[in-house]
Amino acid sequence: MKPETFINKTKESFGFLAQNYGFSEPEVKDYGREIFVYFHRNDETVSVSMEIGTEPIIEIFLLCEGTQEKPVPWAERNGKQRFRKFPKFSVIKDFFNEAPNKLEETESEWLKT
Repeated sequence: MKPETFINKTKESFGFLAQNYGFSEPEVKDYGREIFVYFHRNDETVSVSMEIGTEPIIEIFLLCEGTQEKPVPWAERNGKQRFRKFPKFSVIKDFFNEAPNKLEETESEWLKT
């Protein structure tokens, strides 16, 4: 998949995070072989990324404060330590049609806070 296609499909498919749950408009970071589209809500982040030639993945970054989770050193935001979580679902056919719905379903409690 071309980088531009990935970016546009991610913005379109995951736009509900900004529209319904108070996340920022997407922030794109293109590192050449890897592309990340971030949706931030304060110090929390939903990251949709793709390495050229692989399937996209979703990661959620949450504050360590008040948890027993171990911080990921490179995941710090605004000087606050965060941990990384992978949503527990699989996508069988079409990532951009299935993943947004499954993310909203499996993470609904967190998204609504």
